[in-house]
Amino acid sequence: MEKRNALYHHTMTYGAILGTIQIIMFLVMYFSNIMLDTLPRIIIIGLLTYAVIISFMIYGARSYRDKLNEGAISYGEAIVVSMLILVFASILSNFFTLIFNKFIDSDYQTKVFESYKNWYYNFMVRNQISEEQIEQMMNKFEQQQPNENVIITFLKSIFASGIIGFVISLITSAFIKRVPNPFNQQ
Repeated sequence: MEKRNALYHHTMTYGAILGTIQIIMFLVMYFSNIMLDTLPRIIIIGLLTYAVIISFMIYGARSYRDKLNEGAISYGEAIVVSMLILVFASILSNFFTLIFNKFIDSDYQTKVFESYKNWYYNFMVRNQISEEQIEQMMNKFEQQQPNENVIITFLKSIFASGIIGFVISLITSAFIKRVPNPFNQQ
């Protein structure tokens, strides 16, 4: 039971730090008026975000292995530790996003959508797409406009983070696992 409590305390701590970093990254983008409205920005911010997430998952699982698990961790344990870190971080950052979109700037998602729509329209014009095709694409784009309830968005984000985190955990845990040394046991 004590080991389980140590596991939860450790993963909640690392998850809280990771979630806070994600919130700070969002706030920097928000106050700098950086919109994810172009493909290069989406790629750069996405890569930066995943680099931070993967780093914390690896560091947190290695820290658990070395400090709380006597230097050994199985593949399955590494997956659990990594996943718990990401789940706690995801709950924190998505809860902040929920509060932000509901109470602080309820038009933020619409602004991002409009900004991306304008970029996409200009992209099609620059590439000499016919006016008829542009109109069809813009109509399809309008149908995708975010109009979901923020609670539904929150739950979908938690679910998506869990799936992505599981895939990342499967990969990173292979490098973190370490079997105990049988000659060290007394």
